[in-house]
Amino acid sequence: LTQNDLVKKSNVRHGIEYWSRQMAANFTSRNPAFMVTNLMRDLQFALISATVKEGGAYAGRLAKNVLIVGKTIKTNIFNEGNKDNPEFQKYWEEFLYNGGETGYANLHSVDHQRKYVNKKLREFSNQRDFLKLFRAYTEFMESSNRMVEDLSRFATYVTSRQEGRSIERSVSDAKEITLNFNRKGSGGALANFVHTFYLFANPAIQGLRLMGSLAKNHQVRFTAMLSSSMAAGAIVPMINELLINLFGDDDDKEKYRNITPWVRRNNITIFLPFTKEKFVTWMLPHEIRPFYGIGEMAYEAATGGMRR
Repeated sequence: LTQNDLVKKSNVRHGIEYWSRQMAANFTSRNPAFMVTNLMRDLQFALISATVKEGGAYAGRLAKNVLIVGKTIKTNIFNEGNKDNPEFQKYWEEFLYNGGETGYANLHSVDHQRKYVNKKLREFSNQRDFLKLFRAYTEFMESSNRMVEDLSRFATYVTSRQEGRSIERSVSDAKEITLNFNRKGSGGALANFVHTFYLFANPAIQGLRLMGSLAKNHQVRFTAMLSSSMAAGAIVPMINELLINLFGDDDDKEKYRNITPWVRRNNITIFLPFTKEKFVTWMLPHEIRPFYGIGEMAYEAATGGMRR
């Protein structure tokens, strides 16, 4: 809302920002693989955040709602709404019309709006559009990623409403359950520079802000969450070595040693005996990875030192 993008910038900087946005979109909203990884990380952190903020009962209800709100989101994004569940359809309309969905706001010049309108008119005219197929793909991918992004937020909104909270409070809960991309900062100091030249600066800064807020406002549950994450980092490799010793062989031990430290410390890696691949990895939220990694490194050091 502070419109920090209206700061006077050179054509070169505008060009850098444009291509940075295109790169970011190719990594995220236009990337099919991102839907899966984003869903895995987003849901995990939403449940962790809810547990720290609200407690286990709220997080349990949120987990239940995550499993059932998907149909309402899909039918509203791709069709005409969920006619089979009037209650959830009502919640969706409240969520959407009161700003629960993460979006953006930009103020553009008249010249920019003229170019945008002319571009849209060309798309709907009989002129040959060589980018039509590409636009159809990007629109489908962006809608699909929107559905993934809305899953934890809408489930949070429904949970808060079921808890008897107001629409305004429920919208706030939904936007703040993970990273609130409507927050852009004031644009002061070096913020504009960082946003221009550092890809995904806003999520990185917001992740730190959110973790700091959880630590400040919910000290006991936050400490318990971090302790559990570090303990998991130590327990998982212990379980792997036990399973390999019971059901594996020397080749399996070598495969486990060849998994890079980065993979082991940023994902839960589990040995699956009697399978072809032998190991499966489960991505962790970015905010939790450092603490899980500390636990993994502690176990490595305690059982013979770092392998790499």
